[in-house]
Amino acid sequence: MKVSDLRIIIDEREKKSGIPKLLSAIGIKTEIKTLLVGDYIVGPETIIERKSIQDLLSSVFDGRLFDQCSRLKENFQNPILLIEGNVDEIELITENPLIFYGALATIAMVTGLMPVVGVPLPLLSYGGTAMLSIMISFGLLLNVNVNDHLKKLKNQII
Repeated sequence: MKVSDLRIIIDEREKKSGIPKLLSAIGIKTEIKTLLVGDYIVGPETIIERKSIQDLLSSVFDGRLFDQCSRLKENFQNPILLIEGNVDEIELITENPLIFYGALATIAMVTGLMPVVGVPLPLLSYGGTAMLSIMISFGLLLNVNVNDHLKKLKNQII
């Protein structure tokens, strides 16, 4: 398939991002419409919702994000949540960066991007793998977060 054969339907609110112009500049056919869900339809069953970190966190707090992701999954087989920005911004935006990671885990489970029941492991019941994986992931995130804060405190003291 050639780039010129590609066609992407873009939500009209994405015009200000400059992405539609960039896609057109490289030869991709674009069609601007008002989409009820998502920002970019890139295939018959694939849609992309693009969010900056700031927008992601604000939509978590006002409850929009989970509704948007549920509607994406209801209407498309392959929803994609594209988060753009610097992860270090999270600490500047919110006091508790774990909210961000918790939201991502919830979204992944709601949209089916992560298994909810899991794969059986020895000595664990069916579904225990998903819980174990999530607990390990959160433990690693907490460890990274705590170590980062400790380094910052040491640098302030020195």
